[in-house]
Formats: sequence, structure tokens, C-alpha cells
Amino acid sequence: MVIFAGTHSLDHKIMFLRCSSIIAFWKTFQNCWTNKTKQQLTLSNSMILYSVFDKTEHRYSLNCVLLIAKFSIHCSCLLDEKLSFDSFLILLKEKLNIQKEIAFKNKSIAAFQKFFQRYYLTCNDDVFSLFCLTK
Repeated sequence: MVIFAGTHSLDHKIMFLRCSSIIAFWKTFQNCWTNKTKQQLTLSNSMILYSVFDKTEHRYSLNCVLLIAKFSIHCSCLLDEKLSFDSFLILLKEKLNIQKEIAFKNKSIAAFQKFFQRYYLTCNDDVFSLFCLTK
């Protein structure tokens, strides 16, 4: 059980799976991911809670983005804010820019590119946009 500020308390399953706004968030996430990667994605509760173990083309980047999405949901709950997919996309862009800068500083941009399957996820008009890192 996770205890939040004030009188709110939620367990992980409610926070990440059962609330109607959470269900809508994951549906939007799933649709955006499928549209941009051309990889059919149907998120199960297990995938959301624990990660993706299937040997799919984008599984490493998907697991990273799922983790950032869960962090975004968790922060919204902690701050008692309305869940926003747009806020998640901004957070995603910030986190991936940090990772890209670290990789560049450590001269490991090739490893970063491999991890994200040569695509960089950022936000543009409220949807995922994939930009090739070499452009």
C-alpha cells in the first residue's frame, strides 16, 4: 500500500491500472506507441506493472518509456494533480534529453542509439514523434 499526502491512500494496482483516467492514459499510450513504432502493442496489466519481457524490436526503449510513464502517474498522484498525457510527454522529453546528454558526454551515443533502436522519442502536438538520432 502506498500512502499519499493527506488522507489519500492507494495500492499500486489502483494507481496504475484501475482508475478510469489511468485506463484512458494507457490506451492513449498504447495507441501512440503503435502508431509511431508500427509495433502492435497491447499492454497487459502485467506489462504495465512489471515490464515487457517479449522479445520485441523496441522492448528496451518501451520498458524505459513505461517506467517514465509510471513515474509520471505516481507524481500526479502525489501532487494530487489531474493525470495528463501531455505532462507525461514533457517529462519523457526531459528524461530522454538527459540520457542523451549523458551518453554524449561519456562518448557513448552509439549505445544510446542502440538502446532506443536509433529512434528518439519526444513530444510534438501531444503525440509521440520518432526522430532518427542521426538527423
